[in-house]
Amino acid sequence: MKPASEIRVIHVDDDQAFLGVSKTILSEEGPFIIETALTVNEALSKLHQNGFDVIVSDYDMPEINGLEFLKMIREKGSDIPFIVFTGKGREEIAAQALNLGADRYINKQGDPQTVYTELSVSIRQLHEKAIAEKKLWESEERFEKMVTNSKDLIMLTQNDGTLLYMSPSCKDILGYEPSEIVGKNPWITHPEDSERVRKIFQKALTSKLSGTAEYRIITKQGEARWLNHAFSQIIENGKTKQIVSTLKDITEQKEAVIELRESEEKFSAAFHSSGAGLTVTRLNDGLFIEVNDCFLKIFGYSRNEVIGKTAHQLHLYANMQEREEIIKLTLNNQPVINREVKVLKKDASEFTVLFSTKIVNIKNQMHLLTTLIDISELKKVEKALFLRQKELENFVETAPDLVVIINPQTKIIECNAITWKSYGFNSKEEIIGKQVLDFVSEADREKVKLAIQNALNNVQVKNMQLLSRGPNGEELAFEASAKPIVDELGNPTAIVAIIRDITQRKKDNEKLDKTLAQAELLLEKLSVVGGFVRHDIRNKIATITSLLYISKKNANNNNQLMLKYIDLIENTIGNITRILEFAQTYEAVGSQGLSWIQVNRAIYEAQILISDLKDVQINTKSLDYEVLADSALTEIFHNLIDNSRKHANQGQKPLQIKIYSKKSKNGNLKIIYEDNGKGIDPKIKPRLFSKGAGNSTGLGLYLIQRICDIYNWTVKENGEPGKNARFEISIAKNLNRQMKQN
Repeated sequence: MKPASEIRVIHVDDDQAFLGVSKTILSEEGPFIIETALTVNEALSKLHQNGFDVIVSDYDMPEINGLEFLKMIREKGSDIPFIVFTGKGREEIAAQALNLGADRYINKQGDPQTVYTELSVSIRQLHEKAIAEKKLWESEERFEKMVTNSKDLIMLTQNDGTLLYMSPSCKDILGYEPSEIVGKNPWITHPEDSERVRKIFQKALTSKLSGTAEYRIITKQGEARWLNHAFSQIIENGKTKQIVSTLKDITEQKEAVIELRESEEKFSAAFHSSGAGLTVTRLNDGLFIEVNDCFLKIFGYSRNEVIGKTAHQLHLYANMQEREEIIKLTLNNQPVINREVKVLKKDASEFTVLFSTKIVNIKNQMHLLTTLIDISELKKVEKALFLRQKELENFVETAPDLVVIINPQTKIIECNAITWKSYGFNSKEEIIGKQVLDFVSEADREKVKLAIQNALNNVQVKNMQLLSRGPNGEELAFEASAKPIVDELGNPTAIVAIIRDITQRKKDNEKLDKTLAQAELLLEKLSVVGGFVRHDIRNKIATITSLLYISKKNANNNNQLMLKYIDLIENTIGNITRILEFAQTYEAVGSQGLSWIQVNRAIYEAQILISDLKDVQINTKSLDYEVLADSALTEIFHNLIDNSRKHANQGQKPLQIKIYSKKSKNGNLKIIYEDNGKGIDPKIKPRLFSKGAGNSTGLGLYLIQRICDIYNWTVKENGEPGKNARFEISIAKNLNRQMKQN
């Protein structure tokens, strides 16, 4: 075998002397092994017998010339580098040689150093190129075999997304034959992942980037599969021309990881949310690996104080031998379930737990998963329950209402003394076992049956009214509430019913209903009469106002006394009008029923009702609340704004009004109204909300007070005289709520 650095060259020329000189020069130019031949046939024989790396041939030779020699070589399928080395310098010969597959055309005429330097360099370059091409071919052949046999999908993508190549595994992974999608730009990414994948590969096309991505595709059969997509770029002239990708089906691994994570999350959630104390300890040394919050609460430790310690170091067991016995039983596959164990808290106080444990494998290491339930509290509860039961028995016997317990078959199994006495029995035993429906009027039996069924389905029955017959046949009215008694599994075993005799109350209510009906009729009549009266009075006032207008228009300007009286009459008529409006508003307050009203909406409507607000600045803030009120809420803000406008310091400063809210921690709401006017006269303040206070009718603030009383609100004024008026309206927690944000 020739050394890796040697280059075997066969030089063909019909000039023996030239071949000798050429061999000498080339041998000195490089690691060339030169073999010569005087004819093409001699060269063909030597090529058949020995391997050569490069052919150097003259053109003009007897019998067969250099170009015919080249044609013969190429027709045999040989791609050995071929250099035409001749004195013939015609361009057509050079072009013909290159067209036939020659790798170089070198003119032997000229400066020998230049000629042979060019020849030796060409031999080297062509030899290196041949070696590189051979390696590339071998690499491509290996790559093709690897791609063809690979279970992974090999893909070549053009920079516009067109698929140039898909390996045969395309069928197994995507469900498509390669021919179905090569040359296309299919969009088979899962819809939930498509935008993310688009951004990744858009970035890969615009910057030098190789990487991996995990996403889902939709197969030809419509199945979602997870892929791991590794990609790299083919760069040409500084730009990404193509992307080579390897796609691996990781569906099973992904689902396994998801299932494992979900399993771990479920275990962790169950572990940490358990109402029992849970611990994980290493079996070989007893170190605590994990504990839940319930365990820490039971024993009074922090997590840092427990993790990495042992039960012995923390002195958790009142008797450490008990732990060794538990471990011994566990190792012998004997279950340890609900064993009573004496343990110690951090403060050394002793208590008893129900102890259960089992061996679990965590990361190929044996651990103990232990459950501890503090039964000392349970025993206290049991004792308290016993005492409570005794108290309940005493309560039932002394209760003023009938107490009856029935089984699912609606038979009475227990009752208090007032029950059996109410129906004329001499003892409890006479009523036990009877059907409860026998004591219900026939008209109400279906209703009672449904109520019993609801109670057995854990639906509480409240204040159900029914009729019954007493021992003397008189009709009795009762109000009953019922609730199921359940066992430890939550299954109803009986129903306890509290039954109140409302016979007298029903009679009283009937009388009251008649009285209320009469009152409602009277109120309706008053409302109708009031409406008619106000209507007629307004008509008369309109007539008087018109007459005054005519009188004022025709009065002599010199008759100032007459004009003064006319002004006084107009003011009086204005007050009468306001009194009528007050009466109408006051009559309507509460008659509509209360509902949730938006505060900021009521303020907006109040501003609309006032005709002239051009010199008034109203600022509102933090009013996104609803309050239980009616349309009279608008009247409150209308009166406040109107009063501020009327009593403002005219000509001194612009009137500014602020309306905002404050919410206390207990949920109560304050709506605060402030202006920058001259405030309330100290003389008027003590009777500010009384009827007649002020310089006008004195009904505006009185109406506000009355509206607030009906709403169960409070209102007060705490401004500074001469500086401002400030009203606070207080609304209880159950009468206000925050508006929902859209």
